[in-house]
Amino acid sequence: MNVQNGGSGDERDVVVALSIVGAGRPIVREQTIPSIAAGTQKVVTIPLAATPPLGRPVTIRVNVKAVPGEKKLDNNRASYPAIFTR
Repeated sequence: MNVQNGGSGDERDVVVALSIVGAGRPIVREQTIPSIAAGTQKVVTIPLAATPPLGRPVTIRVNVKAVPGEKKLDNNRASYPAIFTR
């Protein structure tokens, strides 16, 4: 997934949390992006610790945790409906 630094300063240690919920045991993972320059995007890959449930509706939630001084937080979260298949 892409994470964008929409601010005017470079950011370090940006934590991205991912959860897959809605069927079976929730899968929760985090990944830290070491740095993102102002106005740029970084791709973050978050490996899953378990296989998500197959053939059942789930919600994938992504949350970029606030960085020091960040005031606009409404664009830090997203949710996506999904069904995993083989």
